[in-house]
This record gives sequence, C-alpha cells and structure tokens, in this order.
Amino acid sequence: MSKLTQSISFQLLALSVVLCFMALLLSQCKPLDEQLGADRRLEVSSDSVFFDTLVSEWPSFTRNVRVRNTGNTAVMLRSIQLRNSNSPYSLVINGYKTNSLKNIRLLGKDSLLIQVSLKAPKNGSDNPQQLLDYIDINQESERNTVVLSAWAQDVSVLENIELPCNTVFSGAKPYRIKGDVLVPEGCTLTIEAGVTLLFDAKARLLVGGQLKALGTPEKPILMTGTRTEDAYAEAPGQWVGLIFGSRSQGSRLESTIIKNSESGIYIGINDANSEQDLVLDKCQIRNVSTIGLTAFDADLVIINSEFYNCLEHSIICAAGGNYKFYNNTFANYGSFFFEKPAVVMLAALDEENKNALRIELLNNVITGVSQGGNELFIQPDASLPFEALIKNNYIRTFQTALDTGGNIINKDLKFVNTANRLLQPDSLSVLIDAAMPLPFIKDDLTGQLRDAKPDIGAYERKKR
Repeated sequence: MSKLTQSISFQLLALSVVLCFMALLLSQCKPLDEQLGADRRLEVSSDSVFFDTLVSEWPSFTRNVRVRNTGNTAVMLRSIQLRNSNSPYSLVINGYKTNSLKNIRLLGKDSLLIQVSLKAPKNGSDNPQQLLDYIDINQESERNTVVLSAWAQDVSVLENIELPCNTVFSGAKPYRIKGDVLVPEGCTLTIEAGVTLLFDAKARLLVGGQLKALGTPEKPILMTGTRTEDAYAEAPGQWVGLIFGSRSQGSRLESTIIKNSESGIYIGINDANSEQDLVLDKCQIRNVSTIGLTAFDADLVIINSEFYNCLEHSIICAAGGNYKFYNNTFANYGSFFFEKPAVVMLAALDEENKNALRIELLNNVITGVSQGGNELFIQPDASLPFEALIKNNYIRTFQTALDTGGNIINKDLKFVNTANRLLQPDSLSVLIDAAMPLPFIKDDLTGQLRDAKPDIGAYERKKR
C-alpha cells in the first residue's frame, strides 16, 4: 500500500470518528421532552363522551377529549382512530379532520385535543335508538379507550304546510316543524297526550281554526325548540310560538308545555261575543324571550297553569276582552333586563283599539322582580265598561287598594326553590290554605287533588 493510500484511509477513518462523535453530541443536546423515553404515561380527560337525545340528521354540539403526556419524555402514539369504519361520529384530531391519524409524536408534558361530533342517521323507529362507538388511542403496548354514546330520535317533518282538516298528531315519534304550519279556518288540529313538537328557528304554528292539545299530567304535550342538547334545554327564543287568528274560537290546551320560544302564545280575536276563544288548563309557558301570552280583545280562561321566566311580561291583555284566571302561578323571575310587570291588563291599546274590560282573578300568584315592585297593572278606560273581581290572590304590588278580599300583598312567598323553578308552596308558605274553594277546580297542575282548604297558585302542597 502506498503512502498516499495509507494517508487517505487514515483521513477517512478520522472523519468517521468525528462524525460519530458529533452525532453523539447532537443526541445528547436534544431536549428531554423530545426524546422518546420509557416513562410513557398518558392521561385522557374522560373515558366516555355522551350526547343527549338528538334529532336524526341534525348536527350535534362538539365535545372535547384531551390526551396529555404526563411524562418528561416524548411518546409515540401508533394511532388515534374510531373503532368502527362506518361510524356516525366524526373526529378532529389535533386540528386534522380525520377519523384515523397515525404515528403521532406527543412531547413530554404536552397534550393534544380530540374534537368529537355526531350527525345521527335515520333509524326507522318511532323510539330513540342508541349509537355506540369507541376512540382507540394506541401505543406500542397499551391502549386507552373512550366510549362514545348517544341517543338519536327520528322525527316526522312538516314544512310550510296547510294541514288537512281534522288532522291528529299522535304517537311516540316527535313532529319537527319547519317554517309555518297552518290549521285552516273551519278545521281542527288534535294533539294527543305525550306528543312532542320540535320547532326550528322562526317556525310557527298558525291556528285559523281550532287547536285541541289534550295532554295529561302523566303524559304532557311538549312544544319546544329542535335543539335538545343541554345548552339549549332551557334557552329562550329558539322558535316563534303559537299564533291564533282573528276567527279562531274554541281552542283548548290541557297539560301542554310551551317553552324556549320568542312569544309563547299570541291571540287576537276582536269579536263581539263572549264565547271562549282559548282555554289553558294545567299548562306551562316558560323561558320566553318576550311575552308569555299576548291577547287582544280575547275571551280567555286560564286554570292551574304556570308562567315562568318570560323576559318581558308573563301576560299582557290589551284592547279589552274577557279574562278569567283561576289558580295560576305567574312568576316573572326572568325579567332581569326589562323588569316589567308580570301581568298587564288594558282596556285600550290606542284610540282605535279599545273595548270593555272584564276580569276575574281568583287564587293566583302574581309575582316577579320588576323594579317598581308592582307585578299587576290594570288600566280601564273611563268611557268603557269595566268589571273586576280580584280575590284570594298573592300579589307583589305597592297598590294598597288590592289588600282586601282575601288577597295577600307583599309577604314572603316561600316557594320550595325559585332558582330551580320549584314553585310549589313550602311548608311555611302564606299560600297554604289561603285560596277560595272553586267547585269546578278539583286538582292542581300536577293532577294532585285539592282539599277543602286549597292553596293559592297552580300547586297544592301535599299535606302530611
């Protein structure tokens, strides 16, 4: 071997030694959290994700699952994926919209986010169906699993339709209302006990004829927004409400819950007779973004019903009319912004719209949080007939003239729990045994029998 060859070989050997030494130095300089280590400790924020009952083909909220590496060194995740290839669930894994992501390097003390959503397919059943799947978070020798669970409900869709005469809504499958659904003049819509109506945004039920909503305390009818997730469960303003036309008469709602709407019920009849236009019996109207019930010159009877959390008034009756309210609870605790009286009754709306005003208020709770401290406002017109029978009510008011006829003014109500909408009288409530017995009222909103000395309001306290 020549000296030149020996010299080149020596230089190559030296270069190899230097490169190996540099590689060793570089590996030692790598931050600890980037080095793959043995302390592969993963922490998953939840071992299950649950979606409440969803309407089929309606997108869900997004739920989050966070995967955290609690160790000091990096972890190589072999994959994060849904177990079922035809899953109705969808994932976004650390910003990537995919149901399967492989070879994920998770640095020490770092975390990644998995976002889960669901669009439930139709299941062909009248009853809710459960949807199950799993997120598998795979390491080389370990697996973490997150259970995904939801219930999905098929619905019957009605969109911008005039119903045939004598239509009946029945069965366990809810009705989804999109746009306007009209009950024509001369026709009746009957809704049987236990039926649910889900209204999309801006949806309305228009009643030109009659509405017979015949729920029971055990199987009430529910009218609410389409969104069923927890965040929407008690949120006002999700749909418009019920609107009764000027020729609608003889409608009746029993054990019907109307909630989360913009205006609850609107009824403007303006007729010359005193036949009942609408009767509400054992109904609940709550979480309304404006007025729970608006009536213009109507003939309206309300019995054993509850109005709660209406952001303006519980009820406003304008332009006169005939109004009979017995054993109701008007609790306008929702007026945190507007702070208006719970119940307003006016003979005149303006100079062109005014009529005689006749009212009977017996055994009602009329309360709220209006700034002026007056929850009942009545304004007759001196030029028109006015009749008022106001007895055995609880009224939050500064009007001392109402402190007569068995009325209770401005005392501590003592509801069971106002914040949780438990408006039954507590054991020390002034409402107990303070109502006037009415022969046509046998029970309360829940169906519980009233005794010989009934309680004021929609609820009868169960005596022990």
